[in-house]
Amino acid sequence: MKMHARVVVIGGGALGTGLLYFLTKEGWDDVVLVEKGELTSGSTWHAAGLVPHFIGGLSMAKLHHVGSELYKSLERETGQATGWHGCGAIRLALNDEEVDWFHHVKGMLDYLDIECHLVGQEEIRTLHPLLIVDDVKMGFYTPTDGHTDPASSTHAMAAGARLGGSLEGRHQATLRCLATFSSADINNDIYENSWALVIGINKYHKAPILSYAVQDAQSIQSMLIESFNYP
Repeated sequence: MKMHARVVVIGGGALGTGLLYFLTKEGWDDVVLVEKGELTSGSTWHAAGLVPHFIGGLSMAKLHHVGSELYKSLERETGQATGWHGCGAIRLALNDEEVDWFHHVKGMLDYLDIECHLVGQEEIRTLHPLLIVDDVKMGFYTPTDGHTDPASSTHAMAAGARLGGSLEGRHQATLRCLATFSSADINNDIYENSWALVIGINKYHKAPILSYAVQDAQSIQSMLIESFNYP
């Protein structure tokens, strides 16, 4: 394993490998991912893998759309299948409040140029003849929804990141990771020679067990002062 890197990503799940992949796409090659077990051995392996576009937040809608497009192309780029299946989805509104919500989401997705359609009962029956829609006021059809295999997609992103020059280390317990920032890095003299602590596993040398956020911060402050002579 390298001892120094511009960026160290801790955790080899979908989020960690995705971050690593997109950093390499931005031209960062001095990046490393460390994982205490195997890739996807945390929560990613038992995720459902659904990739919907019906979502109430603008940023998350962008993220989901990028994901659905990425999973379609990763196999061509890396040779690693993602398990992507585009199937589309229909959501059903049974009352006026849900109809209002459908209009809200449609306005947001239209702004992002993500295909979606408000559909009536006949259109719903055409799309899905097995549905009983007598009490349905409106449907929301997102034809680009799909599902993917989380483990395969994660390994495909890791493969793409390797092609971009990144490294990964498995079975690497992250006990303590200290990073220095200089004014040249962030163009701000206030932070010259400052330190930042990246917290991994809760087994720090000579540091107390951490229980929740406030105590975490107090414990880290004490450790930096006592162990690293932080002012």
